[in-house]
Amino acid sequence: MNHLTRPQTIYQGWDIDRIKGLFARENWIGLNLDQRKDLLQEYANIRTEKMGMDFYPSLHLDEMDEGVGGSYLDGKIHMNINEVANDFRSTLTITGQMENTEIKHSNFEAFETICHEHQHAYQDFVMRNKIDTDGQFLEDMSVNDGIAMAKDYPYRISSLYILADANPLVYRLQPCENDAYVKSEMETYRLIEELEDRIDLQSPANRESIESYQKMRSINGQEVIRNRASLIYGVENPSQVIKESLESIRAGNINKVPSSPLERDVLDSSLRTLELSNRNENKLEDNIEVNKDIKWGLSL
Repeated sequence: MNHLTRPQTIYQGWDIDRIKGLFARENWIGLNLDQRKDLLQEYANIRTEKMGMDFYPSLHLDEMDEGVGGSYLDGKIHMNINEVANDFRSTLTITGQMENTEIKHSNFEAFETICHEHQHAYQDFVMRNKIDTDGQFLEDMSVNDGIAMAKDYPYRISSLYILADANPLVYRLQPCENDAYVKSEMETYRLIEELEDRIDLQSPANRESIESYQKMRSINGQEVIRNRASLIYGVENPSQVIKESLESIRAGNINKVPSSPLERDVLDSSLRTLELSNRNENKLEDNIEVNKDIKWGLSL
């Protein structure tokens, strides 16, 4: 990867333990916005190199709607500047239920977001190069073919990517989002476990940030989402139902009578997300740069 342009940061050359240590609450609060951005970018750089990718996603901080953590588009990771700059409270909607809870967001949410959006960049790398990492990953990612950009697929933004606006529960369980949520949650919990051996996590600042993150995941974590979908729809593996439904839609079988309520939701969501993506397609097309291999976007 030495022929690629690596985004420069003030932390370049630091070892991974020093980098991770700065995500602890007691260290994070001492960093200004530029330092936090550089920290997130450096962690993305390290993740890029660890995963053997052929490009470095660049990080950009943008004003985004409340509740949106970030997105990935055209080789760029976009994060909500408020998530990086501030501690903030938001009303967390429990997906699939009419229930809200107020929760405080801070350092670990920012870490999870950079991992989540970088995982989408990794999906991009896998699909463009058709790398089957474990005999199943490439197949799973190809289900969302409009964004997964396998080279022999026609390009259409979000053609089979279910937006959260269309159906938040189905959105979370579609293959590309399921993968990004699971990997980023695992990485964040691993970070917390590593910090336990090195930092006083019983300090008020550290304890509060960990408890806030754990509370959020206990309400809306990916495993919770799957369990909730199983209860709502009466199926053992909702992720598999979604995958099969999207494959059927991709194959042109949208006139087939759906065999389950969840499959009907997938169909309805897919058709609605087409409508939503069509509204934004011209705007997104304007953002497509010269590299025609990297031109799809995903939102947290």
